[in-house]
Amino acid sequence: MLRLRRSFIDIHEEQMPKSPVLIFGQDVSCLPKGCIFMIGSLGIFILYIVYGGVQEYLFKTPGLSEHFMALTAYQFCLYGIISFIESRIIGVVYHSNFPPWLYCSVGITTTGTILLSNAAVVYLNYPTQVIFKCCKLIPVMVFSVVIQGKQYKFIDYVAVACMIVGLIFFTLTDVSVQLTFDIRGIFAISLALICDGYIGNLQELAMKSYHIPALQILTYSYAFGFVLILVLLLLTNNLISSAVFFFEHFSDVFFWSTLFVLSGYFGLQFVLLLVHHFGALLAVTVTTVRKAVTIVLSFLVFRKPFSIEYVWSGSLVVIGIFLHSYSKNNGPKAERDYESKDGEQQIV
Repeated sequence: MLRLRRSFIDIHEEQMPKSPVLIFGQDVSCLPKGCIFMIGSLGIFILYIVYGGVQEYLFKTPGLSEHFMALTAYQFCLYGIISFIESRIIGVVYHSNFPPWLYCSVGITTTGTILLSNAAVVYLNYPTQVIFKCCKLIPVMVFSVVIQGKQYKFIDYVAVACMIVGLIFFTLTDVSVQLTFDIRGIFAISLALICDGYIGNLQELAMKSYHIPALQILTYSYAFGFVLILVLLLLTNNLISSAVFFFEHFSDVFFWSTLFVLSGYFGLQFVLLLVHHFGALLAVTVTTVRKAVTIVLSFLVFRKPFSIEYVWSGSLVVIGIFLHSYSKNNGPKAERDYESKDGEQQIV
């Protein structure tokens, strides 16, 4: 989701060579490399493990999960407010040449990515949702080949093959051992990945062709998504019931949903810190270990059936992630810079 997303590394990386990454408004570039690595790694582990745990609690708890659409609307609202405040603090100048069609397209795909990812948590085993989210490379490559005519190396296709095989067997394991498996979850997360793969091309178009600042894209996307989800709540007659539920359980809903949003938004800053100072390969390593810890904690804290087949099928996905990261890290600098704009989304 975040995520994520989101969550969006490809937007922020457009600006990274020009300015340092700020952590809570502070430039940490003057610190020793080892200290920066520790700050980035601890920030990623603490915030994203909190994010994952709260996400599973919110969208798997009976009562709360029925209102996942309203929870996502609150997520968009808070994301939009934070990104707007951040843009004001650092002095981002908003451009008026944001085409309405592009604005709507980015908003719709952003909404689809996050809303469907949250919906997938309602219907799927949470580790399965995490594994699917690790495979953003698949739709990214497909859209890059189809839309941009981009050529990939053989190792990238091997990486995708590993991810696909791993996903298939992870899902089959879910079907065999999980009592609550729901095919709607697979459908939702697959659509979320398709939106995620397409959104990178739209964001790149906005930044390259119209020179729209990254934070403006984020703010507008979240504002559009908030309004769109409110309309969906009205059309499905869920707005009033969700509002009543939130009012009756205000303290719990407000605390957990706010913690969910803040941990996801600020966790991204620590990912950017590692990418900026150490490159994508190390950032992928840290975040992949974090995802593994999240999955382990999900099985331990939220009791669910376990099978050893989860381990080897998940390992195939991890191998695919590292193969692609290795390929990108060892390519020409120009190629790495280009790919960072449309292929780094799998890091978070």
